[in-house]
Amino acid sequence: MWQFSEVALNLVQTLYRLNRATFQSGQADRDQLIVGLVHELAATGEVAGVPCLARLIMKSSPAVQCAARQALAHILSTLPPSEILQSSDDFSSWTYNSYELDEWDTLRPNDIVEVAGAPTDIGYFAVLELLSFHRNGYTRHEAVRRLSQCRDGSELPFLLIRQNDWVEPIARDTQAAVAERINDDYLLHLVRSLNLIFHLSTLRRRDHQGVVSRVVDLLIDESHRDLFLRIIEEGDRTVRRKMIQYGLTRAGLNQGRIVALGIDSDDPVVRLECSRHLSAVYTGDNLRNVLDKVTRDDFMPVRREGLRVKAEYFPETAVETWQHALTDASPPIRALARISLIKLGYPESEITADYRRLLVYQPDALPVLQGLAETGDQSDVEFFRSLLSHQFPNRRIVAVRGLSRINGELSIPELLPFLRDISPRVVREVRKAIGRYPSAIDGEELLAAALEAPGLYARRNAITLIAELGKWRCLPWLLAIASSANVEDAEFAEEKIREWFTPPKWNKVFTAPSSDAKQNILSALEKAKGRVSEETIELAKLGLKQFN
Repeated sequence: MWQFSEVALNLVQTLYRLNRATFQSGQADRDQLIVGLVHELAATGEVAGVPCLARLIMKSSPAVQCAARQALAHILSTLPPSEILQSSDDFSSWTYNSYELDEWDTLRPNDIVEVAGAPTDIGYFAVLELLSFHRNGYTRHEAVRRLSQCRDGSELPFLLIRQNDWVEPIARDTQAAVAERINDDYLLHLVRSLNLIFHLSTLRRRDHQGVVSRVVDLLIDESHRDLFLRIIEEGDRTVRRKMIQYGLTRAGLNQGRIVALGIDSDDPVVRLECSRHLSAVYTGDNLRNVLDKVTRDDFMPVRREGLRVKAEYFPETAVETWQHALTDASPPIRALARISLIKLGYPESEITADYRRLLVYQPDALPVLQGLAETGDQSDVEFFRSLLSHQFPNRRIVAVRGLSRINGELSIPELLPFLRDISPRVVREVRKAIGRYPSAIDGEELLAAALEAPGLYARRNAITLIAELGKWRCLPWLLAIASSANVEDAEFAEEKIREWFTPPKWNKVFTAPSSDAKQNILSALEKAKGRVSEETIELAKLGLKQFN
């Protein structure tokens, strides 16, 4: 529901009081005061003031009614079409909870003339716009019929919304009124309501695809090239993307023009949509030239689409295309390049050899290093070990990935010390690498890292890894951390202990601790007395008792 600012709320409350009050000096003085407040409320531009203005239109002198209509016209004129749509439920329901608006709620078609005023009055069509949301279908229908006579564009958003009315005659008449407005004269008004028009395609009560298609066809016509270009370059993101999606379904010259505009867009989603239609628009050298550009795009999905099309339409250079993609900055593209080369008969071992050869000439090229980490073998282990001491974190990450992939759990002893690395990125990579093999991790080393690592991030990761070693195995170490670490780390360790003894983790533990594990836990609990909260110690003891 609408929200008032403090200023608007005070104005509305004052207007309600004045409308009830009786002035000794007479009605004219009160009306003059109310008119002034109505103008102030209009100046706030707040749509929350609409119910108050509707009441003044219903139960006031002609002067106040006129001011209220003008205020309503000002507020509704400042609402973007998308906000009118968002407010449509409020427009339909605000009378339900207000006994003071019963007269508005019970308006009938014959009452519209009295409420809206004369067609030449300022605010006449604004009242009709509001009545187009009336709960009574007959009143709503009459309001829409009269509103259709307006031709300044302000009525368009309201007519667009009513196209989806649940009453068939209202929807049918409104659809006809909208259809009349899909022309060059109404083009700028249609552009202003594009968000609302595209929203129609998401509705299910009625089929609005015809309206959407006609508007898009009008906009993508060559005669409106500049306007279309402005929408693509400057328009709302949703509108821009919808325009491209709809436009690309149209075959012919317009499709080619849209693709040519779209691949230069600042919007990566627009470039991606257009890249999927390159082969339908370009051929021969033109296609090759545009693909050279697309395969260098900053957005990975666009590059990937360009590489796929280039390899498909120029098979004689497919191997060269995918070889070049082996050094792409994106891991998914490097993986796609390797799979594609293997399908073309390129030996898998030769791919790894390519990475090694490239490193001779580009020893510090990160994508090449990453590619070797993804494909290397035992002969590359010493090279990755040398990178563990590299000054740059991203090179140390490459080393961790390479060693972990090649040696598996055997790499844990040499990777575990790097859980204390000063770089959170390296720590995160080490945790991910060794966390795959919890049974092979030395808990005592993890405990040392949790207590001694220089960075909070590193200590937290070590504590988390300990907690993931298994309930009965991790408890002594977590208790040791909770007993001897700094306050912040101790609280974190206690939190991990409590997690093991509360759902959902507790509900997943069915295995009783071994006698040795139970003894270690009891010993750790005894040492933790006075250092760890009684609540945590009692929780752990209670959990152990259930397996006695």
